[in-house]
Amino acid sequence: MSVNISVLSDSHVGQRIPAYPLDLLREVGRQDFILHAGDHASSESVDVLKNYGDLRAVHGNMDEIAISDVLPSRLVLDVEDVRIGLTHGWGPPVGIERRVMDVFVDEKVDVIVFGHSHCPCDRVIDGIRMINPGAVSGNIPGKNGSWGILTVEGNRVEWRLIEI
Repeated sequence: MSVNISVLSDSHVGQRIPAYPLDLLREVGRQDFILHAGDHASSESVDVLKNYGDLRAVHGNMDEIAISDVLPSRLVLDVEDVRIGLTHGWGPPVGIERRVMDVFVDEKVDVIVFGHSHCPCDRVIDGIRMINPGAVSGNIPGKNGSWGILTVEGNRVEWRLIEI
């Protein structure tokens, strides 16, 4: 049986967008659970996602203190036979994959989900699948918002990026 996971990052609700699009929330809520890689921006953003599903989330650098006091900077989850690391990231976009890999150096993860750069990513580095869903807020010039669905079945991982 497969597990379908909604993957979001960099929502910036209340900062860069006024609210989550309702169509996005409906689709996010249809999956088995939600991963959010930080920069929710407001506690209300976190609460909205919790109303649509089982939320597993980390905080980002733009989150208010009320969020960073409650959400960790990193999580490790075992889904089926796959170990997933979740963190936000920091610094310039160049080299971010290596920086977030260092966060999980002792965890033996198969997949790392991260955010911060607002740039979608799906690549394998040193045997680790690196996934960035881009930004829900879509605030990079010329880029729409995006998120994705990670499907895990046994030790197999599939990724589908979805533009908003």
